[in-house]
Amino acid sequence: MSDDEGFNERIEERRRNFKKGLDFADAKRRRENHHEELRKKGRNDDIMKRRSLKLLCEGNMQAQDNLVSEWEKKKFGLADLHTLIMKINSNDDMELLLGTIGFRKLLSIAGNPPIQQVIDANVVPKLIEFLTRFDNPKLQYEASWALTNIASGTQSQTMVIIEKGAISLFVKLLSSNHYVVQEQAMWALGNIAGDAEECRDLVLDANALEPLCEILMQTQNINLVKNGAWTLSNLCRGKPAPLFSKVKKAIPCLAHIIKTSTDEEILIDACWALSYISDGSEVRINAVVKSGLTPRLVELLSNQLIAIQIPCLRTLGNIVTGSEEQTQLVINNGALAPLLELLHSPKRPMRRETCWTISNIAAGTPTQIQSLIDTNIMSKVIEMLGKDRLDVQKEAVWVLSNAASGGNLASIDTLVEIGALDPLLGLLEEQDPRVLVVSLEAIEMVLKAGQEAAKVQGENPYALKLDQIDGISKIEQLQTHENNEIYKKAFHIIETYFGIDDGSGETGDDSVIPSFFQI
Repeated sequence: MSDDEGFNERIEERRRNFKKGLDFADAKRRRENHHEELRKKGRNDDIMKRRSLKLLCEGNMQAQDNLVSEWEKKKFGLADLHTLIMKINSNDDMELLLGTIGFRKLLSIAGNPPIQQVIDANVVPKLIEFLTRFDNPKLQYEASWALTNIASGTQSQTMVIIEKGAISLFVKLLSSNHYVVQEQAMWALGNIAGDAEECRDLVLDANALEPLCEILMQTQNINLVKNGAWTLSNLCRGKPAPLFSKVKKAIPCLAHIIKTSTDEEILIDACWALSYISDGSEVRINAVVKSGLTPRLVELLSNQLIAIQIPCLRTLGNIVTGSEEQTQLVINNGALAPLLELLHSPKRPMRRETCWTISNIAAGTPTQIQSLIDTNIMSKVIEMLGKDRLDVQKEAVWVLSNAASGGNLASIDTLVEIGALDPLLGLLEEQDPRVLVVSLEAIEMVLKAGQEAAKVQGENPYALKLDQIDGISKIEQLQTHENNEIYKKAFHIIETYFGIDDGSGETGDDSVIPSFFQI
């Protein structure tokens, strides 16, 4: 018995036993966005002591150096709370300074600083008042530091300093002539913005972005850039995202930082900020593309740090969700070679993110899909589809589904030749409903292309291939699946491409059934 005859007998058997179901409309699906949690950070006592003492030596404060240095050496606890409150309510500037340093050190205790106790002692209004002392930058600095660590606490604790008017004063401090005051103001605003989307928007509404970006565009001070880039990332992140009109001015600043900086910490924060901004409408994507950053982002895909690679990958992935021209720009800048390398990463999150980016390219034109084939990316994706972890497979199957949906017959024929069908059928044994649906969609797109080939060859070569690897029975088994969407998709494939009916003798449109399927 020939393969065709045996195949027709199996089709006839399925016709007798198959139950008719509802039609299922196909729809293109896109991956849900990942979202990072907001970040806040406190500043401990030791890391800033050197810069704190340096400021003491400026101008007429030099004479106070010994007294303050001795005070800096002290350790403070809640037992000192009353003494410190007395000092910050003094009329003497030195007492104000010493009291504020004491609160800064108290709030810098590692682990569990007594933020709530300080708030309950009604210290916050005094600390905020000290932010207005432009005649005393050291006092401004120490008060800013103390308030920064209060803002590293809970949302309700952060709201205390917001409600007392701290945001607008911190914005004013960005114009200070003392860089450490500017830096501390940045940090405070970053902590406030990192508390919640509502707080982030309050900082943006206070027009903090413009002076922040002005500093970052002009300064050569790496500490300012580090803190500024981190604050920018908190101003751009969150769900719902900030209005594009409020953050678009950050793009030239981020472009400057990413193009000129080699510092790892700065690049991580700046690249994440850009990824947040680029996530959304084509207007956002256009603005990022116009910044001229695409070549640099592609370059950074080859960086040795995954913490830099991932936000760059996310931004490029966002860009290729845009127009065909934007996708082509990424390809033209040489992104495919590093993307192939990233598919070999030992880090599972990197392989998963890379598949997501590639899936957006695979949703492009037939030429763009062919470029993925020509660079061996599709071969690697198919390999991963068969043996990688499920979370990676979930992204890899989107690559194949999109490529099968948008590719021409030659591309799909190549995909089948390099083994696309076997791992797709393997995924039909998974329990995840979304994986099953996307896998079925990919199989259907391959079969649909096979109908075109059947017009020349007289048969659907991919339907025959599926039967040879026991694919039809695997699809048929899904007609009993408890998920209605999966059942309907499986029924639609069997009915449309294998001519099975409900026993009434009607098999639908015979024009779409290869001749050797027809009875």
